[in-house]
Amino acid sequence: MKTRQPGPIIYCSAVVALVTIFCASAPDAGPFSGVEKSTLVWGSFLAPNSVRSGDSQNAKFEVYAKTSFPLLTINEKTSVQAYSLFALVRDSQKLDFNSKIKAAIGLELRHQLSKAVRLSFGAKLDNEHRIYSSTTYSAPVATADLSVYKSWKPAWLSHLSEGKARLVLSGWSNIRYPAALEPAEHDNVLLQGAFKAAIVFPMTGTKLKLAPFLSASFKKDGKGRAWNNYVEPALGLDLKIPIGERGELVMGAKTLQQYRFGTGETQSGAIGYVSWYKHF
Repeated sequence: MKTRQPGPIIYCSAVVALVTIFCASAPDAGPFSGVEKSTLVWGSFLAPNSVRSGDSQNAKFEVYAKTSFPLLTINEKTSVQAYSLFALVRDSQKLDFNSKIKAAIGLELRHQLSKAVRLSFGAKLDNEHRIYSSTTYSAPVATADLSVYKSWKPAWLSHLSEGKARLVLSGWSNIRYPAALEPAEHDNVLLQGAFKAAIVFPMTGTKLKLAPFLSASFKKDGKGRAWNNYVEPALGLDLKIPIGERGELVMGAKTLQQYRFGTGETQSGAIGYVSWYKHF
């Protein structure tokens, strides 16, 4: 649905999917919250926005806030949550698709597959208001999400940072239908994700941590659109700064290469960024 003025979001949905998968348990629980009411705020600033040629002079800022409310606890690993999500996205080139206010309300069935892996299945009513064109899109969206956080101390790291260095695997993957809110995407599906393997070194005498990493992100949609079909390996370095007990500021840089499936095009470059998250 496309309108010229933003309107209120009214939503009611039911979760209809549950999957049984086996996964080995991990050494620690990672940063997953339980079923209590919680708010997570996160965001990032990137310069340039990507390695694509059109983005070489473009920077992007985005901030999100998600509040989750427990509705039903099925067992110690499975619960039903309602949530609201708000976001602001802006870029320096004032591109319409990168300059918007977003809002959503939805339901999720969350299942803690193991201490390191969480699955979520749900649906939401998504609303997006484009700032410069004054266009608003709204549509119901079905989602399935995978979140991973696993941290451990292999023997080969025991002599680094006074024995406090850790190997951390983190990441997420998401499938959504439709792929986006524009009418042209209403019959499209999108699979996307990003995974990172990092060695985290606490800096002696401080609360700071250095984390060299290897990462890979990807997108794949049902229509073969160039911007939605790529793989992007990267090599980088993060400086992690704690924000209270449940937050973190990350300053980093990475060099990466993007390969687009549909066109066979490959582009590479470097990106600097600042990102953050905070649980309340």
